[in-house]
Amino acid sequence: MPGETFDKKLLDALRPAPKLQVHLLRHFLRPGQLYLQRLREESGKALEDLELMLLLKGSKFDRKFADDPEELWQRLVQRVNEQRKQYYWNVNRAELLVKFRKRDFPDGVGSDSIMRIADLSKAQRSSLQRKDRGHDQVWTVTDAVVKPPTWQVNLLIDREASGLIVRTIFPGEMAPPLPDRGWQNRQQYLQSQEFWSEWCFLS
Repeated sequence: MPGETFDKKLLDALRPAPKLQVHLLRHFLRPGQLYLQRLREESGKALEDLELMLLLKGSKFDRKFADDPEELWQRLVQRVNEQRKQYYWNVNRAELLVKFRKRDFPDGVGSDSIMRIADLSKAQRSSLQRKDRGHDQVWTVTDAVVKPPTWQVNLLIDREASGLIVRTIFPGEMAPPLPDRGWQNRQQYLQSQEFWSEWCFLS
């Protein structure tokens, strides 16, 4: 049974907080200097720290789709509002899977940094290794590979006592958190382990 309906109009009054925008930089290639300067002022972070975020490996948004988190947000709000798809709250979290059309973005909206191990080529499987990530180890393809394009974006909204918060945004496959005994209960930890036993990161 779906939960409470998520009102799409709520997105019009939201904006990713500067702290989240700093975190989201890891999914971008080269935002403009004007944007980085503005984010530096809003977040209090040094420009060097922002540029370091851009160097982190992982899934990336295509520059033809969005150059920075603000442009990304505008595209997401527009697409959610024009879609007929309905979203729902799961207790106090809404997970919005926003899909874009291939005809609008032939090269994809970004790249996916995870892949099902069963879908790897023989050469890719030969380079699989367990690597530290977070508080556990996960399978990682250590040879450089071309990350597959994606046409979907995950948007997570949390409902807190202070109001609604944009929790995170990323391109590609929705994945559970990495296994972490520090904060996950036993069931959550086992669920994460099960997923990450069948999926890997692309380096």
